[in-house]
Amino acid sequence: MFSNEDLSPVQIFNRKHEQEIAAKDAEEIQKIEELRQQARQQLDLWYSERYKQMEQKRQTTKIEENRLHKEALETS
Repeated sequence: MFSNEDLSPVQIFNRKHEQEIAAKDAEEIQKIEELRQQARQQLDLWYSERYKQMEQKRQTTKIEENRLHKEALETS
């Protein structure tokens, strides 16, 4: 294309500035993707922990329900 000698100082500045902006945009896109991946991992962990808590609560509730049912049968 054109060598730097054929361009005015303003054109050289503009091209350099555009390259810097493009580099910063690429870096920002990479950081955003990293944050999204981190958020996905944290969300997956949260859902996993929530599922474990719900299962534990179900088991506890079922045990208590069976105990109360057995107690009710014994007293009647």
